Amino acid sequence: AQEAELLRILAGCRFTWNHFLERKQAHYFEKRANISYRIIALELTQLRKTAKELEGIQLAPLHQALRRLEKAYTQFFRKKSDLPKLKSEWDNKQSFQKSKDWRIDGKKIKVQQNLIIKTRGRLPNETSKLGTLVVKYEAGRWYASICVQEDVSVPRRYTKPIGIDVGITSLATTSKGKKYEATKPSYDLYHQMRKLQQQFARQQMGSKRREATRLAIA
Repeated sequence: AQEAELLRILAGCRFTWNHFLERKQAHYFEKRANISYRIIALELTQLRKTAKELEGIQLAPLHQALRRLEKAYTQFFRKKSDLPKLKSEWDNKQSFQKSKDWRIDGKKIKVQQNLIIKTRGRLPNETSKLGTLVVKYEAGRWYASICVQEDVSVPRRYTKPIGIDVGITSLATTSKGKKYEATKPSYDLYHQMRKLQQQFARQQMGSKRREATRLAIA
């Protein structure tokens, strides 16, 4: 149910991008001028009331889709990127953003009222100032990256600095004479990596399986 809701939000952001991309292109061909973000933001509010694709989806991720479209057009007019293209549900990489109306709840991220997802890894404490949440769908997996502002205490210096010499036979040797041996990959790991690289070379360019293999190699 959670994945279905995330996919629905992605579909709504994709619909918003494609709808207003065609709107901006038609306006430019007709009047040779770009249509402002303020105008399309007002049109989005009205479109959300009639379009079934946007039914029940919060405005926050849809507005972020508009901002990304506006940024893409700005980069195009400055000759820093190509003309924005229509998005497809078959794209390997898809994402949506929220700059507000989300929060951290313990070890979970509350994307919206009915969508609370579990996470792995370190999350900032609840007193941190929340910024932007980016949810990505890539090669069949979900990822979330967050931008927050938090106070970090600077650790005290407990020891005097030491010198480190990087060597060939050993990984490193300190000025106190302590050696750290270099790790050596096992034969099984080497054989597995070689097999994945051969599999990656044979797979079709742009396919989901090739992207999944690339992530496994990385």
